[in-house]
Parts: sequence; C-alpha cells; structure tokens
Amino acid sequence: MEQKKLLEEQLLALNKKLSEQQNILTPGSVGTPNNQTPQVSKTIRTVSPGGEKSAGLPETPEVPNIVTGIIKDPRGNPLSNILVEVKDNAGNPVRAFKTNGLGHFASATPLVNGSYTIEFEDPKGANRFDIVSFSVEGSIILPLEIISTDTREELRRELFN
Repeated sequence: MEQKKLLEEQLLALNKKLSEQQNILTPGSVGTPNNQTPQVSKTIRTVSPGGEKSAGLPETPEVPNIVTGIIKDPRGNPLSNILVEVKDNAGNPVRAFKTNGLGHFASATPLVNGSYTIEFEDPKGANRFDIVSFSVEGSIILPLEIISTDTREELRRELFN
C-alpha cells in the first residue's frame, strides 16, 4: 500500500510538472508552443537514445544454442518476410520462423546439441540462398549474416567472373 501511495504521489508530481511547462510540442506542431498557431503540420515522434532502428546484426543471444541472424540482398539491404527453417541432422524441421522488417530472425528456444542445417525461402521467388550447416554444443552462437543471390547478382557474376 505504501508503494502504491508513493507511486501515486510521483505520478501527480510529474503531471503537475508537465502542465507547468510552457513550450510543450504536440503532434501537428513543429517548434511551436501549445498556445501558438502551428506553421507547419507534421507529426512529431520522439525516439529515446538507443531506440533507433538499424539493419545491423542482431544482438548476440545471452542463452546458449539460440540461433539469430540477419538476411540481406547482395547490395546489403535487409530482406523481410524470408522464411527460415532449421532442420536437424535427419532433415526434420525443428524450428521455423520468418525475418522481420529489418531482416532479423531468431529462435525463441534453444536447440538441442547436435548438427543442423538452415534453409531459406523467399516467398516472392526473387532471392535464392545457400543452405547453411552448423553445429551447436551448448555455447553462445554468434549472429549469422546471410547474403542472398538474385538475378542481378547472377548476371554480375557471369559478366565479371
């Protein structure tokens, strides 16, 4: 009960402080206090430090035997909605997921120690991938970076290699 009362008091103090501020920006105003007419109509979005999105490698997992990675096209652009299927040594699917908007994928649960392959599929058919094989042995697996091959890359290789 004491914690609840303390939190309520803190909330009231924050609300009071917020209402006393003179130059609060609201959506629809850029650089204009609430009491003035906005000159430009844009939505303001506040991003806290570290909240920016990037297409770099995903964070290294803290739990052993978790598979994470990113899938990119040959020009380094992340590929979203790529199907990722992890198969055991006998070829049986053990995990399946797809990449997010940044091209990242991650298994939610650790794999059992052993050998695995990962197969990738682009539902649009524009990108092709090599099959990746790896072993897990109860240790942290660094994020994988998978680069696809597309028609443009195949043509480039044919012309210049």
